Amino acid sequence: MTIDELKAQVDSFSLYDSVRDAVRVSSTMYDSEVYDIIAAAIDDMLTKGVSPLWMGEDIDALPALVKQAVVVYAKANFGFDMDNDEADRFQKSYDSIVCTILNSSHNVVYEQMPLFGVAIVTSIDNQTYTGQPVTPALELAYPVAGVEVTLVEGTDYEVTYERNVEVGWAIATATGIFPFTGEVQVPFYIEEAE
Repeated sequence: MTIDELKAQVDSFSLYDSVRDAVRVSSTMYDSEVYDIIAAAIDDMLTKGVSPLWMGEDIDALPALVKQAVVVYAKANFGFDMDNDEADRFQKSYDSIVCTILNSSHNVVYEQMPLFGVAIVTSIDNQTYTGQPVTPALELAYPVAGVEVTLVEGTDYEVTYERNVEVGWAIATATGIFPFTGEVQVPFYIEEAE
């Protein structure tokens, strides 16, 4: 992927904003450096052996671990201060995430990453009865090398709902999308409207 192709895809994608926020850049004056660091991170992962098939062709559909790796790589490598202890810590975290990706993509340690018992799930607050299906957002994170990687609905997991129309207990079920597997169920309560 060329820098121009990357720029065309990244412009509409939150990865660009995540990297800009991570390296604390608010000025568009550094846009080319932000694009370069994203491209460098992806190139570094490919050089280290992360399968392009696992990463996919579309930057909009990068798995959450790859997105997190790009952000952590940017924190480790963006800027001019080479004697930064934080940069060393971020580089070690990046290397750990890449190892996890390599293990997952090459089936060295495990075939897939289970959601049940591992994923960090945000509880769902009580919801108000509307007479329509109630579908609150379900947020998941996955612990990797001491970093909570936010998973993306539709890319990393799908959500289905049961008993979510009437007053009473309902269930939201997150089902993993490769490399994530299994499911996590989160109960929530639908209360009468006042």
